[in-house]
Amino acid sequence: MRQNQQSEMPADAGYANDSDITSAELTQIEQIAQSVYGLDSIGGYTTTPQEKDEKILVKLDWNINDEHRASFTYQSTEGNLTNNMSSSSSSLKLSSTWYDKEETLETYAANLYSDWTDDFSTEIKIAYKDSTTKSKTIDDLGIGMVSVQTYDRASDYVVFGTDKSRQANELDNQNLELRFVGDYYLGDHEIGFGAQYNSIEVFNLFAQNVAGNWSFNSIEDFENANVDQFYYSNAASGIADDLGASFNMDTLALFAEDSWDITADLTLTFGLRYETISMSDSPAINQNFVERYGFANNETLDGQDIWLPRVGVQYALTEDISLHGGVGRYSGGSPTVWISNSFSNDGNSLLSYNDGWNSAWGTPDFANVPSEAQDGLVGGDGNVNAIDPHFELPSDWRASIGVDSTWDFGVLGDDWFVGAEFLYIQKENDLAWVDLARRQVTTDDTGRVVYETWDPLANGGSGGNTDRYDIMLTNADDDGTSKTLSFSLAKNWDMGLSMRAGYAYNSVEEGNQGSSSTATSNYQYTPVQYDRNSTTMGTGYYETPHRFTFSLGYDVEIVSGYNSSFNLFYEAREGNPMTWVLGSYKDGNLGDQSSFANSSYYLPYIPTGADDPNVEYDGGLTYEQFKAAIDEIGLSQYAGGIAPKGTDNQPWVHQLDFRFTQELPGFTEDHKGLLYFDVSNVLNLLNDDWGVVEYQSYGTSTLVDHDYNASTGVYTYSVPYGQDGIETDNQNTYDINKSAWQLKIGVKYLF
Repeated sequence: MRQNQQSEMPADAGYANDSDITSAELTQIEQIAQSVYGLDSIGGYTTTPQEKDEKILVKLDWNINDEHRASFTYQSTEGNLTNNMSSSSSSLKLSSTWYDKEETLETYAANLYSDWTDDFSTEIKIAYKDSTTKSKTIDDLGIGMVSVQTYDRASDYVVFGTDKSRQANELDNQNLELRFVGDYYLGDHEIGFGAQYNSIEVFNLFAQNVAGNWSFNSIEDFENANVDQFYYSNAASGIADDLGASFNMDTLALFAEDSWDITADLTLTFGLRYETISMSDSPAINQNFVERYGFANNETLDGQDIWLPRVGVQYALTEDISLHGGVGRYSGGSPTVWISNSFSNDGNSLLSYNDGWNSAWGTPDFANVPSEAQDGLVGGDGNVNAIDPHFELPSDWRASIGVDSTWDFGVLGDDWFVGAEFLYIQKENDLAWVDLARRQVTTDDTGRVVYETWDPLANGGSGGNTDRYDIMLTNADDDGTSKTLSFSLAKNWDMGLSMRAGYAYNSVEEGNQGSSSTATSNYQYTPVQYDRNSTTMGTGYYETPHRFTFSLGYDVEIVSGYNSSFNLFYEAREGNPMTWVLGSYKDGNLGDQSSFANSSYYLPYIPTGADDPNVEYDGGLTYEQFKAAIDEIGLSQYAGGIAPKGTDNQPWVHQLDFRFTQELPGFTEDHKGLLYFDVSNVLNLLNDDWGVVEYQSYGTSTLVDHDYNASTGVYTYSVPYGQDGIETDNQNTYDINKSAWQLKIGVKYLF
């Protein structure tokens, strides 16, 4: 069981991760919570959550006879990961809003392998997987979410109570797999063929604010019970579980492949795979949605199919050098959680209270939403998630070429392995999310598209501005690419010593990274260059530009018959990309609803000079200060346009791990025990300043705050609130868990 602590702390508490909130402000909020709201505790920041990882694996093999054998595998995994401990230095989230993401997994798999003749064999597999993901609040106070602002117009908040997105959050999947594979040898051909059927049953419960969500503009307002914003949503019954979406998705795959030994040195492999999806369930139709947009919101993947051709070649150039390569199309996947968004957000089931807090209700009871709010839920016309009726399944076209070779390096020994490979991926029908409840007004002089929110049914059907949003899953305007070039060097010595070194270069261009399970977040939290409803191409969110690895191992029998193994693994990698954005606070003038107006994801326009008419400066910021900052971080080259995403990188990471394993005698001759001794982050064990992991929260950093004047098209830049000037660091979070060395000792029994 591992201890994990990496939350933000008060500014003067003496911790590595300090927030903008002071201890005095936190103490004042705690006292008010007790005296005004009757809360003896609102959580803390020093709580040490416990993370567990329990695994059970049982495998049984049965040699039925010389031609047939069977196997059965059972696996059970139960673990948790603590989340929501911090998001940025501006907020202090207490342990009552932290949550464990609890995951349980049970799998059963039975395989039958049969050799019918010397040339024909088959494999039959039946497998069942049951997985559940839930959220459990660490210090559950039985209350909704409460946010108290401590700095005017900034995002400095103390947050406590169950997180708004964890008040009703559960995902269950049951997957039945049936698979048949046959292999037939015919002369120089090895022909493989088969079929696979997967049936997935999904239950997805995700609803925000079902226990309430209160925010206060200041500590004084908190003391006076003056609520600024109040959010509440639920089912008509008031039972959050009624909002769960259940559906099934069946996939049938048919495939065939031929591996042809054209010569002793040349092998050609070519094949074709066909996949088709069927779904008997569909979201409930929302007639208002149909009237708004002219199509139904009950689209699914039913009837979608895809052909996946592949070809590969292997050629032995010499005894020591071989070449390999291939081209093929691979399914891009269809995560069920994205499909489930349409079922969970049909605009009918989830009802919302939209009239804010009524002061006549008095001092809030954060454990109980007022009955008037429950009675005031409005339904049948809520925000909708839908799938584009013209949606096509995403896929990847992949092309690779590589070389494997062995060399004699003289005094360094022979049989050195040297390998290299280049992999190119071209995405097809990539994913994107767009908001239907907006329309284009103009394009300003920076090239940015300016929208206005628009509801065709508003004002009795004549149309008008709205605060609703309807998010549609569709295919992107542009598709991404990935290029990876890797090299490897390896050597095994007879004395038991082994070594392997590698380097990989990675370049990714993508649009929406699809890093969230919800359609709204995938739309809201992706950088926007010129058009929020189009694809912003740029450096990939998870790109690792450079990665070096080195491992050294030594195996020896200190005790005869029982292996002792010593292994070191070193990794150095450049941090993921970082994007500079404009800070937003209730800035909806580019056409955003209130739900999106605080999202700092617009990329900055870079002025051509101090006299650029598109930008003005306020709040003590001058052009000269702005110019010095963009010169430092390399954004000056984009003057006259909007900077792309991913122009910077987060810090490099250097880590060294050590593992020792020792075989031990078992209870019988065929059994063995295994003692293992792991030290993670040896560098930090040697020196507290080594092996540290620092990163930028969500991969974005605010360059300047902005206001936009839709009438003039002018941006006003100012120093981000809470800062003394423009900050150009490429990190704001010190990951204590990954930066600290850890020791783990364990025992396994193998039979």
